[in-house]
Amino acid sequence: MGDRCEKIVADLLAQGWAWAKPYLENNYWEVLDKHRRLSPVQVSLSKELAEEEEKLQTELDAIDDDGSADSEKRIRQIQARLEEIEEARTEFTPEQKAKSGVIFAIGHDGRPAYNNGLVEKRSKATKDSDGEGHTPDNSPEEEGSGFSAALLEDLTVQRTAALRAELAGKPDVALVAVTHNLASQVFYDGEQIYT
Repeated sequence: MGDRCEKIVADLLAQGWAWAKPYLENNYWEVLDKHRRLSPVQVSLSKELAEEEEKLQTELDAIDDDGSADSEKRIRQIQARLEEIEEARTEFTPEQKAKSGVIFAIGHDGRPAYNNGLVEKRSKATKDSDGEGHTPDNSPEEEGSGFSAALLEDLTVQRTAALRAELAGKPDVALVAVTHNLASQVFYDGEQIYT
């Protein structure tokens, strides 16, 4: 595990991140809570990725979800790739990478789960391009989303309602979600680690 983590750290530093740390303990979320997350900038998908996304979405819509193992496996593969393509719609600028870092953990499936663009909440005052001091806690760019608390709360309520509606129509998925949550609490001392 040590060699693998060292390689991941080296790869992340080569990508321009200021720092990178593996975290393999149960209080992973507590460590993340000590950091602010920078917001990546929106970018356009390449023509190839846009075409692949359209093709995969068409295939996903056409799959007959008959509950067979083959259908479910293909649906998972398509959804995983669509998530990767969605992540390609945003990226961190070189300036953001130079002042932030990455914490990663190895998930249940053995794959690393990355948390990019992290800045310590209580870091010392830094100087911006004007030479004026400011603290990261007051920087709008490092506020995370840059949206008001009321808007974020409203969006969270809407997202929760949408998830409930979706899970209501798929009791098998709802059962898996509940089982995963309960198993995570038992096997990870109450700490939930998602990949």
